[in-house]
Amino acid sequence: MGGRLGLGRQEEQVDGSTIQNIAYQYAPNWEWQGDDGIYVPYESSVALKLEKAHSKMKENSVDRVAVGPGTVDVRAMVQETPAPADGANALSVPVARRKVRRKTREEAKRGLAEPSWIHQEEEVIIAEVEAEHAEAELVRKNFFGEGGLDSQQWGIVSIQRVQNQPLREAYCIEKQLMLRERGDEQLNEQLLLHGTRSSDPQSIIEDRDGFMVEKGAERAFYGQGCYFAELAQYAHHYSYGAQGSHQLLFVDVLCGIVYEMGEELDRAGTKCNRAWLRSNGYDSVCGGPHQPNQKGPGANHSRLHVVYRANQTYPRFLVTYKSIVPRALLSARAPCRKRTSTSGRTSLAPPKAPSMRFTPADVKVSHHEQILAVAWLEDQLCLATVSAVLWDCSAGIRLELPHAAQRAAWSASGQLALAQKNRRLLLLDAFCEQIPIASEHPSLIQSLCWCGEDLLATGSKDSKVRIFTAESKEKLHEYTHSSPVLSMAFAPCGRPTLAVGGSDGKLCLLSTNSGTPERIVELGNWLTALAWSANGERLAAGCDDGKVHIFRSGAEERAIAHEERVCSLTFHPDPGVPIVAAGAVNGKIRLVNTTGGAETVARGEEVATSATWNAAGDALAVGCEGGTLRILFFKSEEKAKREVIKKEREVGQGCEAKLRWSDELLSREHLQVMI
Repeated sequence: MGGRLGLGRQEEQVDGSTIQNIAYQYAPNWEWQGDDGIYVPYESSVALKLEKAHSKMKENSVDRVAVGPGTVDVRAMVQETPAPADGANALSVPVARRKVRRKTREEAKRGLAEPSWIHQEEEVIIAEVEAEHAEAELVRKNFFGEGGLDSQQWGIVSIQRVQNQPLREAYCIEKQLMLRERGDEQLNEQLLLHGTRSSDPQSIIEDRDGFMVEKGAERAFYGQGCYFAELAQYAHHYSYGAQGSHQLLFVDVLCGIVYEMGEELDRAGTKCNRAWLRSNGYDSVCGGPHQPNQKGPGANHSRLHVVYRANQTYPRFLVTYKSIVPRALLSARAPCRKRTSTSGRTSLAPPKAPSMRFTPADVKVSHHEQILAVAWLEDQLCLATVSAVLWDCSAGIRLELPHAAQRAAWSASGQLALAQKNRRLLLLDAFCEQIPIASEHPSLIQSLCWCGEDLLATGSKDSKVRIFTAESKEKLHEYTHSSPVLSMAFAPCGRPTLAVGGSDGKLCLLSTNSGTPERIVELGNWLTALAWSANGERLAAGCDDGKVHIFRSGAEERAIAHEERVCSLTFHPDPGVPIVAAGAVNGKIRLVNTTGGAETVARGEEVATSATWNAAGDALAVGCEGGTLRILFFKSEEKAKREVIKKEREVGQGCEAKLRWSDELLSREHLQVMI
């Protein structure tokens, strides 16, 4: 069968195979999935037959096309081929099913015809990767290989491929530009790992922007950027917790020409920024090896790669995994037993432990959200997360928030102030009544704190400190700090003083009566946490460099050193007990006698974002970034080990005796866990 192609006045006889070849050059590609997950193209004649059936799919009720001994369903995108059968089993012939996909020439030009991508109608889909496919083997090799997790302790639940067309297209465009500029040898494309901690990785893989440099932590090792690890043993400590499992992203990263930092850090981003790298001919930064939350080599270390242009990244796989070791082998803790308090309420009592050492337990109250604030209200433990408020953890009283929150603060009576991501400030009373205090805050709120029950202060990214009255909702004062406000704390005992800390390292003592600064202290590092002692004699200031400065009567009394940034501070509620608890970004909680006594350290894996003591001072609740609530319960193994110091009665005052922890006691105190 032939045809004629009209070219001006001349006519040329063209055979049918030539017409078919021309049509095939412009028709979409039809491919079937091989055993390794890679797609193989059909012959041109079969592809044209499938495309014809697909184009008439709406008109015809028949969706199947015969291909060899089998058929292809162009609607379900599946090929079914009966296996050869012998005479005995002729009535029960097994059918082999393979996935089929259709890719247009335009999609191929845009880089959307990846060899393993399944057929998709939507712009973004998440596809399961079969265990026998080549991609699954690639993930297992990186996950359990050198520097990976122990396959005897961890098992992969699922491997999902991210098929985000807008994100992949942007990545391919960036790749072509780098190839044109750098050449193939200096493209340096790597498959690296990224943990999202408390953020759901779905927010990255389903978004057309993917990774965003602006969302990176400020003052990180190499400035604000997108961080990736070479080894799974490191990335695991930043994994996202979801329903008892962990999740990590495997990411394609165009590293290009790398600026090597070694163990040197650049938190300020002097060189580690897009402008400097571009001007000096670099595409990314590499440093380390570093340990999780700690600089320098050591346990679970890895080299880190950082890029400052989001199009150099593509989240390729989402890997879900969980522990396969029996829980009893992972923890030596005995199960808790219930006891009934004198008030008739059922509470949980921790088991007695024979050792003087402690191993704090992690109690998951939120599988994916940061705990913003914790508080003890009488005998109830309350907390606020990004999307909900738990008024009583033991009773499970939960209130869903109308909008996501990013900062929270509890008052002593149970009022809760919430800074929402829509820049609105919301108050919740003990009856769960929502009271909007302002229509919209002028700037992003980075700190909140209460003074008594009526005064509420907000510290913002625009360097403003605004003091409101909760009852009238009116703004009393507005003070402009020298830099964005990171932390605040009202002085207790009726003192009209507000401590304000900013990103320029300046500590300001602000008068709440006049709204003017009384004193400014230069500390030189970001002030990330502030706390007053119960009697207002001491002020603790936590910094980005890991130090906690203790001030008393205007003079520095002591400096306590953490390895990493201090995120939370709280003094013991008894004024006679000079103990401060400091939580850091590496998960450690230090209990220190501020007068120069001993120090106790509780280790953890998540950033300690907030901490508070109960009224009795024998339990410390710590809220963590990954949604873990840690409750540390203090109780000496024998009452004789506690030293009771009775304060002498002042003549005519009739002061009651108080318990005070001595330096020796703090170093030997038995720490148990209340779950």
